[in-house]
Parts: sequence; structure tokens; C-alpha cells
Amino acid sequence: MWNAIQCAVQGRGHIKTETPCQDKTYYLNSNGVDVIALADGAGSAKLSHYGAEIVTERVSNLLTKQFDIYFNEDDGVAIKRIIIGILQEELQKLACDLQCDIKDLASTLLVVAVHNGKYLILHIGDGVVGYIKNKELKIASHPENGEFANTTIFVTSQDVLSSMKLIK
Repeated sequence: MWNAIQCAVQGRGHIKTETPCQDKTYYLNSNGVDVIALADGAGSAKLSHYGAEIVTERVSNLLTKQFDIYFNEDDGVAIKRIIIGILQEELQKLACDLQCDIKDLASTLLVVAVHNGKYLILHIGDGVVGYIKNKELKIASHPENGEFANTTIFVTSQDVLSSMKLIK
């Protein structure tokens, strides 16, 4: 049994500039699968809070329905292509609705899905996915930065497929 607590807070800098909180979290339990997702909207993308929200919800729903298929597939690149394709399609629809460019919806994405003692981790961009083993905090996936130290990879990035981590 899981207890999920989520919190995203608008920072002081964002309050001053009237920028909404760009961090989104989402938890879902369905079909015996627990999924927690976190997306950090890009500060340079004016509508990233909308993008972060849709990718966390969509990937969580996708993984609760397709967990076993994705977990049992040996071709990780194929699974990454499917997931990215679905997420980018959703973002493109949202961009049309909001009359903006898809890059205006940029965010990172960190996801952990657990089912019957098996897990899938999806990681795009910076941030860290951790876990506790024997009462010790461990790192499952380290941050992925872009070409420069202060850049990262987003769900909307051109090279997202080569940078996305899929761990099972």
C-alpha cells in the first residue's frame, strides 16, 4: 500500500514576476499499478506549466494501462519511441488549442511505475530519481543535462529519444 503526498510551490521569483508554478506532480493507482510522475516546466517556455501537467497525467495513464507490455518488451528503444510519440502528440494537440508552439510547453519528466514488485523508471532531463534500500537513500537515475551545465533535455527536445532513460 502506498501513501502519496504531492506538493508544488510557486517560488518567490515566480511570485514577483507573476509566473505560475511550473512544477507538476501526478500520482495514479489503477490496474494494480502505482505511478508517480514529476515534470519541471522550462523557465524559458511561457506555457510550460500546461505542458508539465499534461505529460504527467498522460504518462501515468499510459503506464497503468500498458505496464506489462512495456516491461516485457526487450526493445527499449521501441518503447521509448512509443511513449515519446504519444506525449509529443498530446503536446502538439495542446499547442494547437493554446495557439502556441510546442516548445512553449517544454518540461522535464521523471516517472516511476511499480506493479507486482517490478518497476519502470522513465527519466528525461535533470532531476534525480531515488529510492531507499536497507534504510539508505540511493540514486536510481542521475540528472541528464544538455550541452552546457545550465541546460537540460525536455520532452519537446529534438534529441529527447537519445537522452531519455528507461530503466526496469
